[in-house]
Order: sequence, then structure tokens, then C-alpha cells
Amino acid sequence: MSSSFLVFPVLLQEFQVWGVHKKGKSRLTLVRYKQEISAFLEFLTQHWQETLIESSFQNVTHQDVRSFFAWRMENGVQKETNAIAFSSLKLWFSFLKDKGWTVEIPYSKLKRPKCRKSLPKALSIHQTQRLLSSFSLEQNLNQEKHDLPNHLRQENQEKDVSSTSTVIAWEDLRDYSLMMLLYGAGLRIQEALTLDKVDWPSREPWLLTICGKRNSTRSIFVLESIRRAVQVYLDACPYKNRKEAPLFLGTRGSRLQPCVLQKRLRFLREMLGLSPHTTPHALRHSFASHLLHKGVDLRDIQALLGHASLRSTQQYLYVTPQTLMSIHNKFHPRSSYLPDPASSSDLEEIAS
Repeated sequence: MSSSFLVFPVLLQEFQVWGVHKKGKSRLTLVRYKQEISAFLEFLTQHWQETLIESSFQNVTHQDVRSFFAWRMENGVQKETNAIAFSSLKLWFSFLKDKGWTVEIPYSKLKRPKCRKSLPKALSIHQTQRLLSSFSLEQNLNQEKHDLPNHLRQENQEKDVSSTSTVIAWEDLRDYSLMMLLYGAGLRIQEALTLDKVDWPSREPWLLTICGKRNSTRSIFVLESIRRAVQVYLDACPYKNRKEAPLFLGTRGSRLQPCVLQKRLRFLREMLGLSPHTTPHALRHSFASHLLHKGVDLRDIQALLGHASLRSTQQYLYVTPQTLMSIHNKFHPRSSYLPDPASSSDLEEIAS
């Protein structure tokens, strides 16, 4: 089945421009929406057993949309992802109606999937240090033939081992510097991966301008340790492209995709015995939580994360029972009469 993204490339590009300029959506949001819309067009092609044309959109009913989500649920798609797909289709059909391609909005009789909000999972400072310091250990492990990725394993049979490990080394440096940026600056993974080399600060005051959600911008001070890590990666990267090229590149020289770092983190967390919640976004949560535990004001953390609402920032932060007990003992007027803090296990039991 051919990709519907290729069938309607101009229309989807027009949708993205429309979403940015008329609806005020961020480019990152619309890139995500285009993926879900493309999946819907693929489904319609198979569901109707016919090639889609422009007039096909006038025939889409709420039953077709319902069938699309039923098919996704049968294939194990999570509610959170379906909620994004629902928002994507809502904007898509608004765009088509604005163009005069459709009259009825087929999702009007459907409700957006409700998602259960859970506390985000942040790593402890010790876990974060273990994760970032694991790259030298992981590089040694990767030099073993059975730990190499498939495309490098084949090269290892044809080339000298030292040559292969050089290829792995620059990718390790890339992933390390990217993780340092996510944790040290609190970036979203897409915010980091959409950076170009020209965006990277080359002189003091080392401010990095980030384009976030809803076309909002914020300035982040880049720590020296992050600057050094990124520079070492750039020096080792075999692709010496122009300044307009992506900052973080994949093995073949194109812009790095999020799944690459996600796969790397899956390997690292299994190797280190870390929680399954150890994801790229968990580094952003950890950035915020660790600053809060060090006494940084919540409003300042809100600005660093690029949140328009303080409520969004509060959802990012997880205060451990140990921290709550420490604050209580420090500021309670009768703290000298309070017993010693309970053990970690006791506090966890109380919190639950």
C-alpha cells in the first residue's frame, strides 16, 4: 500500500503552513499531526479499497473515523496516542472545510479519548549520574561483536575492529551530548533535534534560543559542560556540513530521529537496571525536579521549561517523601521537637 503522505504531499504541506499562520500551532506540533493524518489516509485507502482523490474527503463519515480508532485500539495503540490523532483529525477537517473541500465535520459526534493523568517519572540525581557516566562502559561493551548494531556488525566482518569502533565513538559522543542537553537545559527531545548548527551559540553569553510549543521562544544558558560535550561531538562527527545543517546527525548524515536516542536509552536502562520510565522526556522531568529540590523558585523553573501555565510546570515536578520531610523539619516552628525523619521505606509507605 502506497503512502498517502506521498499522494498528498502538497496538501499536507499547505496544511502545515495553514496551521502555523492561521491557527498558531507550532511547527513541532504540526509535524506530529501530519504523521497521524498520514496514518488516517493510509487507513482510508485500505478501508475503502480505493485510491484517494481530492473529492474523497467529502465522503468521510463519523463511522469511518470511528472505524479508524477501533482499528488502532485493536492494534494496541495507547489512549494518549489516539488523543493526539483525534486532535490531528479535528484540525485536518477544519482545514479541509476552510478550503471548501468538505461540508460535514465527521468527528462532531465523537468524543476525544480521555487519558488518565499520572505523575511524570523523574530520575534521582544518582540515577542520572550513573546514566551519563555509563557511556565509557557502554562503548567498551559495544566493541564486542555481539553487541554491535546489525549494520555495524556486518562492517565489522569486512573492516578492522578499530575502524568500526571509531564509527561507534562519534555516535556515542553525539548521544552523550544530546542527553547532556536534555538534562542540563530541560529541552524536549524534538526541541533539541530541530536545532541547526547555526542555532548553536559560538560566543558569550552562550544563550541558546529554543522554539517551543505554540511558536513560543525562550532563551537557555548553555552550561560549560554541555558546550564542551557538544563541541567534542562536532569535532568527531564525520559529516562537516554547512551551518544550516542539523546539529545532531544520524549515521547517514541526515537529521537524527527521536527513535535513535529512545533505542539507546532502552539499552542503557536495561544494562544499568534502571526503571522503564527512563526515557528522553524523563531527563527533562529530572532537570525540573532536581532544580526544585535545590531550592529554585517554581516560576524560574516554569520559564526554563517554556511553560505558559504554572499548572503545566507543577505536573512536571515530583517531590519525594524525603524532600517533604526535610522541608517540614526545616521550617516547622516546632521542628526541634519532631522525631528523626523516618527511613526511606517508611516514608514511601506513608506516601502511598
